[in-house]
Amino acid sequence: MFSQLPPANDDDDDSSNHAANNASSNLPWHQKISRALHLTILLTLSATTFLLFLQTQAISLRLSSTQSQLQELQHKLETSTQDIEIQVEKQHDLTVIHMAGTFALLSCLISSFHMTAHLRKMNQPSVQRKILAILWMSPIYA
Repeated sequence: MFSQLPPANDDDDDSSNHAANNASSNLPWHQKISRALHLTILLTLSATTFLLFLQTQAISLRLSSTQSQLQELQHKLETSTQDIEIQVEKQHDLTVIHMAGTFALLSCLISSFHMTAHLRKMNQPSVQRKILAILWMSPIYA
């Protein structure tokens, strides 16, 4: 089984590398400088691309954290808005009740004043009884 394998020849790899080195050493100096510049530019572009990729990743992480903070703030704002709306509605209901009570009390006082005035001076009892019946409606329904 091992006899079928070709013999390992490390010299082939070294000779191909050596041949490439000899070919590059045979190049004129301006081509060597051009190759070196191309390699430098390629390395610079690769490093710049890598740095841009890292910056893009950092920005995307910052954006995601900012977005989560915005969502939390939006949720807090919605919750506080709902709480304020509930409080305003309760206050509105209380204000309506206070106003209704104030006007009911005021109508009772005015009606009582007119009833006492009619009771003190009963000049026309048949007409004033009907007026008194009408004046009693306000305190009864208030």
